[in-house]
Amino acid sequence: RAGNSSTAMARVHEQVPLTVSVVGCGRMGCAIAGEFVRRGCMVQLYDQTEYTRTRALQTVRAFLYDHVANGYLLKMDVEELIGRIVLVHSLPEALEKAELVVESVYEDLQVKKDLFNAMGEIYKQRAIPADQVLLCSNTMSLSIGAITEDVCKEYRGSCIGMRFLHPVWFIDEVELADCDYTRRHTSSNAEELLKQLYFQPFFYDGCYRRRLTLQEIATYQSRQRLRCPEPIKSVGR
Repeated sequence: RAGNSSTAMARVHEQVPLTVSVVGCGRMGCAIAGEFVRRGCMVQLYDQTEYTRTRALQTVRAFLYDHVANGYLLKMDVEELIGRIVLVHSLPEALEKAELVVESVYEDLQVKKDLFNAMGEIYKQRAIPADQVLLCSNTMSLSIGAITEDVCKEYRGSCIGMRFLHPVWFIDEVELADCDYTRRHTSSNAEELLKQLYFQPFFYDGCYRRRLTLQEIATYQSRQRLRCPEPIKSVGR
């Protein structure tokens, strides 16, 4: 699939047999979910706060209509992409079918540690082989080692940083950050999975956090606009 340039350049990618769970339904989590569904995945969205969880589809839909108004997507894409998202109502349910889990909760070390510890315990109870588990954090400022140091030893090595660069939508570059605990299989699996979805993963060098310039963002957005066959003059919701 990596050589299929027509898919890489598609406005919306055809569906692929990959389920991603995004834990944390704030604006960043919803943007990550939206970009995964645009690239063909099914996404399970979960947030422990009921209010945030119940608003998640509304948030994604608002993003999508903004993209239609800006000429990045077509109106007919909106419901197709929303149809690729399922809201789930518990953490165990979020981990049920997911080949990839991306955490996007509040940037607080203890909150993230508690979440990763809980996910490790759920997998331990289910006796899922560690090489079938991929737990990722979208953290910008925290060390993946600090986040995962207390995760049960069976799954500590299945954790990796996976940071989606702002503004997430239509951006190919994704930063991977491993640590001393991360298994080599986890790093290679994360990298390969992202490449299959036509992302461009790169590894954090330990000192410089990549940020896109306004010009780089504009270039990605211009590319996406070119994938739409005609400009959108008006949008009716």
